[in-house]
Amino acid sequence: ETGLGIGINEGDVVAGNVGSAMFMNYTIIGDAVNIASRLCQRARAGEMVFSSTVKHSLDARGLDIKAMQLPPMTLRGRSTPIDIFCVPLERRLDLVDPALEPLSS
Repeated sequence: ETGLGIGINEGDVVAGNVGSAMFMNYTIIGDAVNIASRLCQRARAGEMVFSSTVKHSLDARGLDIKAMQLPPMTLRGRSTPIDIFCVPLERRLDLVDPALEPLSS
């Protein structure tokens, strides 16, 4: 049995084609991408781990997803840990946009 863990961050990134004429690859780079990558590595099967930046954005929109705060995580190359949160599998919510629900007649 395998499982999927998800890591989410938000922030500014640079997106575009990187490489040479022989090998070109579309990619995104930046600190936000590096943090998201570390969060993916930290997430266990069935978990969605995200940064405090994402948590603040959700809170600002009035979305309470019942996230559990995890111990701060120190990232390689940084001296200050970041706050992280988790929504384990058993606490996931089915968020539905009312504008996307089918109309009843």
